[in-house]
Amino acid sequence: DARSVVGVDPNAAAVEAARVRQRGHGIDDARVRFEAIAAGEPLPFADGAFDLVTVVSVLEFVGTRAAREAFAREIERVTCRGGHVFVATPNPWRLRELHSRRWFGDLRHRDGFPWASSAPAIRRLFAGFDQVPTDRHVATALFARHRLPGPGPVAPWVVATLPWQKHLFRKR
Repeated sequence: DARSVVGVDPNAAAVEAARVRQRGHGIDDARVRFEAIAAGEPLPFADGAFDLVTVVSVLEFVGTRAAREAFAREIERVTCRGGHVFVATPNPWRLRELHSRRWFGDLRHRDGFPWASSAPAIRRLFAGFDQVPTDRHVATALFARHRLPGPGPVAPWVVATLPWQKHLFRKR
């Protein structure tokens, strides 16, 4: 159980939606805080402030490679040594980009439009971290949900075809 949770987003409507979901789940206001922050600015937190940072459906909206690198450095800065970063972002190997619905939008990057990063590109962004292997766990959970036998050695291939990619990193 987390002692406290802080959620940030540059979109004030998304912050308010998070507050509504928090109240709907009966989570105590004293443990949760949401803030609207300016996009592209340094995160308003001290170095090493967090044990766990989650980046879910965010990375694809950071519209340039340089901005993604700066964002990853900020995530690294606010994550404590031994802390974890969880990244969930669309799989780039699809015909249409998930959010903008542009054909081949993940392959034809245009500044200002969302686009998904490849797994190697995400690993490079978080090079100061060790990747925690999750493919076998994700594939096993998927197979169990559909009452199929375990995925065995094909787990990485199964995970590579899913619509969302999920990465877990541990800061050295």
